[in-house]
Amino acid sequence: MNENFLVQFIMNSLPPRYGPFQINYNTIKDKWNVTKLQSLLIQEEARLKKQGNHLVNLVGKLRVKKKPEKKNQRGNKGSLKFNESSAKIHKEQKKDVCHFCKKIGHYKKDCLKRKIWFEKKGKSSAFVKC
Repeated sequence: MNENFLVQFIMNSLPPRYGPFQINYNTIKDKWNVTKLQSLLIQEEARLKKQGNHLVNLVGKLRVKKKPEKKNQRGNKGSLKFNESSAKIHKEQKKDVCHFCKKIGHYKKDCLKRKIWFEKKGKSSAFVKC
C-alpha cells in the first residue's frame, strides 16, 4: 500500500478536535511519512490533554416536584374556604340542566329533542313519566 495514501487516510479519519492539526499538515509543503505522523499525533494528543477539553457525561436522579398547594382567599396556604354564595349559583345552574340533551336552561320534561324523539318512536309524551 502506498505510504502517502495511508498518511492521507489517517489524517481524514481523525476526530474533529484534531482540526488545527489537519490544517497545519495541509499548509506545509513537505509531506510526512507514517512514523513522522505517528510521533506528531502523539505530541498533539498530549497537547490536547493539557488543554483540558474533556467531555464528561453526568447522570443523576431526577427529583419529582410536589404540586404547589392552593392558596385560600387571603393568600395563605391551606385548605380553601367554602364560599356559600358561589355554591348557590353553581347549584342553581346545575338544576337547570336537561338530562336528555345535556343543555342548560330547561328540564328533561320540557326538552324539544326528547318530545321529537318520542314522536318518532310512536309514543306520546303525555303517557311517559319523567
